[in-house]
Order: sequence, then C-alpha cells, then structure tokens
Amino acid sequence: MDNYVPSIAIVGRPNVGKSSILNALVGEERTIVSPVSGTTRDAIDTEFVGPDGQKFELIDTAGIRRKAAVASSGSSTEALSVNQAFRAIRRSDGVTLVIEALACITEQDYKIAERIEKEGKGCVIVVNKWDTIPNKNQQTTTYYGQDVREKLRILDWAPIVYSTATSGFSVEKIMLLW
Repeated sequence: MDNYVPSIAIVGRPNVGKSSILNALVGEERTIVSPVSGTTRDAIDTEFVGPDGQKFELIDTAGIRRKAAVASSGSSTEALSVNQAFRAIRRSDGVTLVIEALACITEQDYKIAERIEKEGKGCVIVVNKWDTIPNKNQQTTTYYGQDVREKLRILDWAPIVYSTATSGFSVEKIMLLW
C-alpha cells in the first residue's frame, strides 16, 4: 500500500469557493475561478503533494444545488454535474465541505452533509471567505462554530476551519486535518 494516494472531494453549494480552496492548496491556478455559477461542471481530479510529502488526489466538484432548482433549470448538464459531485463523494476517502461565511447555512448544506454522512466519509468543514466577516474576535468564531454545529448537526464530529482561500488564510490547516 506504499503507492496508495487518498482522495479528497471538495464539495458545497455553487460559488462558495471550492475551486479557490483547491487552487490555494496546490499553490497555483489549476481550476478556473469565476463569480459565475456553474463554471466548474466536471469533477476535476488534481494530484497534490502536501508539505510533509504526502500525496493526495483532490477532486474539485460543481456546486450542488437543490434538486428542484436543477430540475427547473432544465439543464441536463447541471444535473450531470451534480451527479458527478455525488459520485466524487462516494469514491473519495474523505470530504472537504465548503460553506460561505456570510451566507446562512441552508437546507441544501444540510442535505450535502447528510450525503457525506450516509456515504460514511470523514469530513472537514471549511467556513470560507472568513475575511468578509467584519470585526471578528474569539466570540465571533465561537458563535459561528455553534451555528455550524447546530445546523449541520449530522456532522457535529467534523472539525471546522475558518479560511479565506483567495488570500491563503488558514488553508494549510485544512490539509493538516485530512
């Protein structure tokens, strides 16, 4: 098993910073980042070597929208993208669930968390775009942690990392938890 490379799926709703997280982890732009929803359509596998020499396969996925929203869009491409994201969760060894700091945790975030739990995957929850929260202090972090634990209670065992992918803030903490 010396050649075994663990795979980590990076999942979440559209535009929470999944591709930015991947790019920050690998230290270069491997995936396209855009404010336009639906930029990532395929699950994109990227090999990555951590600072300790450990290899990982990172799987960047399309944003996962509600089933009704995908159906009403009439886009078979989007439906395929969401299915690929769910397959990435299934085939991965672990999952990084990315949520956006300023956005409220939604029912869709919970449904994604349920899928992660159902598949029996290890998980790190990343609260991305942490720089958008004004006047942060320890109390802010505690409040956000409690909110995440309450709303994503099915993953109450998962560690939480507060990061800003675009600046690289706390991105290294993510890989330390895999």
